[in-house]
Amino acid sequence: MEKREELLKKLPRCANVQELYLLQKYEKKVNQMAALAGNRTKYREMVGILRSMKKIRGGSKAVERIVEDWKRRFRLMKIR
Repeated sequence: MEKREELLKKLPRCANVQELYLLQKYEKKVNQMAALAGNRTKYREMVGILRSMKKIRGGSKAVERIVEDWKRRFRLMKIR
């Protein structure tokens, strides 16, 4: 995914197409990881992706939406 990211950053901006594409890719990736995550390394990786998302225009709102969704979906999980 990182090679594609670098290529997209080099392209001229076309009505936020780059940002929207990256945010969608990131969102899909972290949601897949959240469904399977079970160790600290995966959670750190997800946090890194969320931080990268926040740097993209419109990313902060996307991250807020994802976090709220996770709070709702995973609120019943017990921490051991």
